[in-house]
Amino acid sequence: MVDLLKGVRVLSFNHFLMGPVAAQFLGDLGADVIAVEPPDGAFQRKWGGADKWVDGQSMLLLTGNRNKRSLALDLKKPEAIEIARKLIATSDVMTENFRPGVLDKLGLGYEDAKKINPRLIYAAASGYGPDGPYVNRPGQDLLVQALSGLATITGSREQGPRAVGVSAVDHHGAALFAAGILAALVRKARTGQGCRVDVSLLSAALDLQMESFTCDLNGGRPGDVRQPGPISGWYYGAPYGIYPTRDGHIAISLGSLSALSEVLDLPADQRIPDKDAYRRHDEASAAIAANVALRRTAECTCLFPGGRNLACRSQ
Repeated sequence: MVDLLKGVRVLSFNHFLMGPVAAQFLGDLGADVIAVEPPDGAFQRKWGGADKWVDGQSMLLLTGNRNKRSLALDLKKPEAIEIARKLIATSDVMTENFRPGVLDKLGLGYEDAKKINPRLIYAAASGYGPDGPYVNRPGQDLLVQALSGLATITGSREQGPRAVGVSAVDHHGAALFAAGILAALVRKARTGQGCRVDVSLLSAALDLQMESFTCDLNGGRPGDVRQPGPISGWYYGAPYGIYPTRDGHIAISLGSLSALSEVLDLPADQRIPDKDAYRRHDEASAAIAANVALRRTAECTCLFPGGRNLACRSQ
């Protein structure tokens, strides 16, 4: 933990992952984060990955709840609401990721909070934003990966959509959430004004696909945005991808197809010019894949300049 945000108090009404991780970022930077939970504990205390627990604490709790103080409040009780209002009055930032409208019903929403503390930065995270046609839909990482198309571009043409292997939307959303709060703190330092910050899982999932959307909206659109064979994204040129070897896999990133053809000693009729690396990426990657599949991973590694400094041995 560092002290860049020393003296900043953050009141966190957060649960699940995106909200707690965003508040954790602020705590890591030195903010005094007070996590408000129900008396029986927030969701992240009761569920965690891999069915693993450490001293009774879930993996989800350990993932997003360091550098915080905790306070249990039953917000269904008037006395708890009064305590929350007193904390709002003394806080610089209030963060929450309840369903839109929940805290409004309790008298702790944005309009009520800014009356209590006009300088307050009120930061809300949600699935799909504070309003709109999806406002009441369940917002959760996997669901948003599916809805946003992220699972599609991560999937393959052979097997269909596939979710990213981590809670990528939650974590990226948390970073955007924290960035919005930090920007609001900078403005507050200059003007003394509080404001509202909103971040959604859907906006985070769309932001993760910025390259894909930019390519799709400018020029010819592809017939299929799923990953073509070994290529790690529809908009990449060959050889960019992960290729099976005889005993494992090898990642081949950006590079010249001509140089790669020389290294792999591809037949002349399988060599694709560099200028066609994208237009003929299916053809190029198929030739590379067939060649690499005959070699062991160590042999492939030693063929490339970056691997020649390793302890290469003949296979």
